[in-house]
Amino acid sequence: GGVGKTTLARKIFNDPVIQYKFPVCIWIYISKEFTKKDIFLAILKEFTRIDENVNGKSDHELAQLVAAHLDRGKFLIVMDDVWTVEDWNTLQIALPNNNKKGKVLITSRHVEVAHHVNRHRFPHHLRLLTKDESWLLLQYEVFGKPECPPELEVLGK
Repeated sequence: GGVGKTTLARKIFNDPVIQYKFPVCIWIYISKEFTKKDIFLAILKEFTRIDENVNGKSDHELAQLVAAHLDRGKFLIVMDDVWTVEDWNTLQIALPNNNKKGKVLITSRHVEVAHHVNRHRFPHHLRLLTKDESWLLLQYEVFGKPECPPELEVLGK
C-alpha cells in the first residue's frame, strides 16, 4: 500500500467529466473483513431508503436488488482495496450481466486480483517517486513553490 492507488481512483471518481458521464457514481471501501450485506446495503443506499424490509433480505436477494438498480443505466462503482480474488468473486454477483453502460474500477495491492477481474486488460501499475520527485513534491506542498529555506533543507531531505 501507499503508492497512491486510492488517490488516483479518487481523482478519477471526482472528475466532473466522469460525474457527468456516469449519473450514478458509488465509492465503496472494501475492508479486509467486509460482509456482503454491508457492501450491498451501501450500494443500495444510493438508490433507495434502507428500511426493515430491505435490511431483512438475504445476501442473495440484496445482490439481485443491487443488480436490478445498476442495470437501469450508466454507473461507475469504485471498489477500493479489494484484497483477494475470492472477495471480488463474492462482490461481482451483485453486478448486472452484460451491462455495457456500467464500469467498475478496483484498487488492489495484489496484482492477481486485477488480472482476475479483467483478463483482457493490463492493470495500471503506479511507480514510486524518485528522491528528486519526492523532494520537489514536498517543497510544493509545504512552500507552494520549489524553494526551501536552506536551514530546513537538511530536515526535508
